Amino acid sequence: MSKHSIIRSELEGMQARTQQSQMKSLFSAIFSSTTKQNPYIPVTIKIPEYDLLRAEVFLEDVMESIDREYEVSMIELTALLVKDFLRVTSTNTKLEELKNNLMSRKSEYLSTKEKVKEWVEVAPGHNALRERERVRRRRYFELQLEIPRKVALRAEIILYDLEQMYAPFQMTLEDLVTILILDFVHQLQTGKQKEIVKKFVSNFC
Repeated sequence: MSKHSIIRSELEGMQARTQQSQMKSLFSAIFSSTTKQNPYIPVTIKIPEYDLLRAEVFLEDVMESIDREYEVSMIELTALLVKDFLRVTSTNTKLEELKNNLMSRKSEYLSTKEKVKEWVEVAPGHNALRERERVRRRRYFELQLEIPRKVALRAEIILYDLEQMYAPFQMTLEDLVTILILDFVHQLQTGKQKEIVKKFVSNFC
């Protein structure tokens, strides 16, 4: 998916509908504008294999705990995470704080390198602990998802606004989705599972 593709698609659709309404009668324009676009946006991201497995195990645990007859997929989890992101950003988050938070998480989760500490001999018989960067040793799984179009459009507009206000900021919808999933897994790893389960169940029960 190219950058801001959903925004461009919506603008092109608006332009087409405007042209149609100018050429046709009001009655026919109303019905021509009801042609529905695909209500979902395909998004392809790459997730470290362990993190994807951890998220799927969580989904299985939740479904067992609430005894649901159907399965909640990664698609539904992703849609929930994006919706929650939009809810939080529309209520009490300042744009500069949001920008800093997203850039920090992008550096943490999407960087192809990681910092490691190792002992290095600096003089005969003397070692010192030094920090260096190395390529992350991870295996990735390509995950194909679908997000409700309206949700994806709102998220992309937020990213566009941040890019216009803060020159260094650059982030695609795919980046955002990946960050939200990896941050979710991080919360599971840091002992916030009960809080997450409560929020999750309230959305699906």
